[in-house]
Amino acid sequence: NFKIKTNQLNRQKMVKRSNFVVVPTIVLTCLIIVAIHSLESATIIGEGNIDSIQVLKSKRKLLFFREGQLSGTFRISLGFSPKGKKHFEKDGKTPEGLYEIDGKNPNSIAHKNLGVSYPNKKDQLYAKRLGKKPGGSIKIHGLLNKYKKLGKMHRFYDWTAGCIAITDEEMDYLYENTAVGTPIRILP
Repeated sequence: NFKIKTNQLNRQKMVKRSNFVVVPTIVLTCLIIVAIHSLESATIIGEGNIDSIQVLKSKRKLLFFREGQLSGTFRISLGFSPKGKKHFEKDGKTPEGLYEIDGKNPNSIAHKNLGVSYPNKKDQLYAKRLGKKPGGSIKIHGLLNKYKKLGKMHRFYDWTAGCIAITDEEMDYLYENTAVGTPIRILP
């Protein structure tokens, strides 16, 4: 009887020890899966000029379209305070609304960039009514030149001042295939 109880106690200790190893292993595996998902490569379908861009802030995705059909997606980073619509200078938010690509800069401090036409008249009036500046210089851009080594790792957090960040390779592609005047809709 004593031998049976000793065996049962030994089994219980082994189960506790194995749980001590199994649970952290499961947690680590889940974290690795999330990290790999965050580092997904871009999806690009088709060729030619992009006719519209859509940003889904809550999903951290930039989608682009050709002839009204989804043609690709990129994972993005946003402003350091991404929830809500940009209203003021230095609020760390990325705008929401309908804008257009209003410029292209091949010599940016962040690889290359496409300008976004924020603030529009509505944005300007809102800020003015409250006695504040609306901010500006919102871009879709690659990595800051001094942080090129980050690559896809930049996607782990929102780090811009309100811009939309993608990898340099994705920026090269978007830059080459997007014309000034292309509409961009930025959604929550």
